[in-house]
Amino acid sequence: MADILYELGDILFQFFDEAESRIVSEFSSRQDPDVLQNLGQVDYKDERHAEFINPQKSMSLPALSKS
Repeated sequence: MADILYELGDILFQFFDEAESRIVSEFSSRQDPDVLQNLGQVDYKDERHAEFINPQKSMSLPALSKS
């Protein structure tokens, strides 16, 4: 397993792809990069983390039509 140093406030994630634009999984401990791809870490203040834990805010819903 890769030896990665984590700082206080960092959270371990798996991203959707190598671009790391969207988080799909959160972990409480290190994961094996030989088993899971696109692993990384972000600070808990990162906007991607906010979107992951509260997806409703980042979703756009269609306007309701009055019929």
